[in-house]
Amino acid sequence: MRADFPVQPDPERVANQFRSPDRLFKSLAKKILLTQRAEGLRQADAALIFASLYRQHPGFYLWLCHNNQELETMAENLRVFLPRESWNKILLFPGSETDPYRGLSPHPEISARRAVTLWRILRENQGLLLTTLSALTPQLPSPENFKNNCIELDVGRFFPLDPLTRTLAELGYVREDPVSDVGEYSIRGGIVDIFLPFPSIPVRVEFFGDEIDSIREFDPASQRSTALLTCCHVAPMRELAVTADDVARWHNEAPEHWSEIKFAQALDEKLQFTVNGELFNGFEYLLPLVKQTNHHLLDYLQWGKKDPPNLILSDWDQLLGDHESLRKRWQQNYKERISEGVLVLPLNQLCIQEEIFQYWPNEHRTFHLDQLVQESRKEKQFDFQIKRRYLGQFQQLLKDLENWIKKEQVLFVISTPGLANQLVKLLHEYDIHLNRASSFEDALGQRVAVILGSLSEGFYSSQLGLHVLTEKNIFQESSHSSSPPRIRKDVTSNFLSDFRDLREGDYVVHLDHGIGVFQGLSSIGVGRETREFVVLTFYGDDKLYVPTDHLDLIQKYRSSGQVKPRVDRLGGVSWEKTKKRIKKSMQWLAQDLLKLYARREVAKGHSFPEDDALTREFEDAFQFEETPDQAAAIQSVKEDMMSPRPMDRLICGDVGYGKTEVAMRAAFRAVNDSKQVAVLAPTTVLAFQHYNTFLERFNNFPVS
Repeated sequence: MRADFPVQPDPERVANQFRSPDRLFKSLAKKILLTQRAEGLRQADAALIFASLYRQHPGFYLWLCHNNQELETMAENLRVFLPRESWNKILLFPGSETDPYRGLSPHPEISARRAVTLWRILRENQGLLLTTLSALTPQLPSPENFKNNCIELDVGRFFPLDPLTRTLAELGYVREDPVSDVGEYSIRGGIVDIFLPFPSIPVRVEFFGDEIDSIREFDPASQRSTALLTCCHVAPMRELAVTADDVARWHNEAPEHWSEIKFAQALDEKLQFTVNGELFNGFEYLLPLVKQTNHHLLDYLQWGKKDPPNLILSDWDQLLGDHESLRKRWQQNYKERISEGVLVLPLNQLCIQEEIFQYWPNEHRTFHLDQLVQESRKEKQFDFQIKRRYLGQFQQLLKDLENWIKKEQVLFVISTPGLANQLVKLLHEYDIHLNRASSFEDALGQRVAVILGSLSEGFYSSQLGLHVLTEKNIFQESSHSSSPPRIRKDVTSNFLSDFRDLREGDYVVHLDHGIGVFQGLSSIGVGRETREFVVLTFYGDDKLYVPTDHLDLIQKYRSSGQVKPRVDRLGGVSWEKTKKRIKKSMQWLAQDLLKLYARREVAKGHSFPEDDALTREFEDAFQFEETPDQAAAIQSVKEDMMSPRPMDRLICGDVGYGKTEVAMRAAFRAVNDSKQVAVLAPTTVLAFQHYNTFLERFNNFPVS
């Protein structure tokens, strides 16, 4: 456990039927096994039931959620009820969240998570696998092909360097020097560094000729070795291993498949990549033209396994209905894109047959979860109820607590050590001894306990005699964060709401002493009273205790890269030198800015004319209604361009909020006044996206 959240044993155990946690888990597992259906369950209580089932009957469980957000939430809930050593058995297979007919590739992080999960399924014999129907829809390569494409490296093995680096690229690894993030590799002579996705560590593979001489885990910041390894397994970063031959075959066969004249432009754009052996954005949805992918996730769960997987279906009819709507939308998009001359493949080449899903519940042991309870049932199988939200009404919570603890158990699940410690102190003020427990299992049998964890909601079960509450049940909600009730000023005034995102081991910057490491909170007796201090460690394990009323001196260290900073020495001169250097740099920067803006003040720019008929026609051709912010940005840019001063404006906004339209209107205004426009983009893929967007928008106007 964290040093700032010490676990204390409860001297007084509750004498009830759940003195042994095993009895609780066996009871819940037996109930769900008996009927294989649970009604009136939501998320947190369902996680308790199936964590109990998994504890008693390990194996593979495929849990279908409604969306990626629910999938992440359910994973957090399961971690509360499973022992820490079982957390790595919670596997996530998220949906790509991309339309196969948008021409966009899934986010690299999602692709990597899906691929690593497939890799782990083939290697392991049990786990709780959380996914969605949309995640299961895309076809997958066969388990045999997928496994054959993975790399296993052993010390002493003959493995030439060139095939290794070629395979890394085929599996989706990116060459960077030095490696700093998952999915990167670098080559320096006979040394290959690979940042593995699972476990998330960088390894250094050293060759002697074509033989692997050593494998070492290393620290990417210091580049120093931290452990010797005898072998390592390189998980893929994407589901499809794409070879140079695959790209060449696609390059040769695509012109025959899309031979109509309407596809000529779109085809030419893709061939500009593949002629050089490169992949284009959205290649995952066009590669099945030459690469067979006709398998699904259950094929992986059954491949080489003794026992078939179990299914957990949440509101199955609703899942099927939502999925049917999704496929209809994709089918409509396919027809539209074909008519527009876009390169797309039919849905049956990209997705598994819809009927396959409907057979699954009959072919596997299936547990059905339904939020609604059938009124016809005389007795409910489970009696879980959602706990009320007190919204800062602490006196009412205290009153209820006094009644509960007379005959039932109460468990608080709190997400951060600071908030948990504060709750312990608040309750102690009212003579309620809140015991700190290391896990849910450890908390069972204690009258009132608190554990660290993230639970989506609290619940109550009279059958179990158990109340579970989270910070959402207790504290007043606000737009920024939860904060405890202000019952007694001396207790709550030092609550560290600004430090909830800090974790032990995070780097912080102290204004006077430099970069240190956050080690949590500590209560220290000062005179006759106890005060709260933030504990920081510096070079040489020197400690600094910062009173909580001096928090303005501390802030979290942030940087644009992954490299760890160098910790400063207490009382040393390095931090003072750093501050002096930064001050000097800021002075130089300020001087440069002053000169720049002085030149801008006297410089004359081009003043563009008022709107003409063609400009108004271009604006009217916009197929959507402008949002208020978008309209304001367009007007501001228009005024800037009409001004004789050089334009200096930044348009900032979220993805999908119409920044490109603002830029296109400015571009049209410039071109319409006989000026040229250049659009700069950070990547080739993004440049092509903007090229197509501008081409479509300017299509009916005399603009080249």
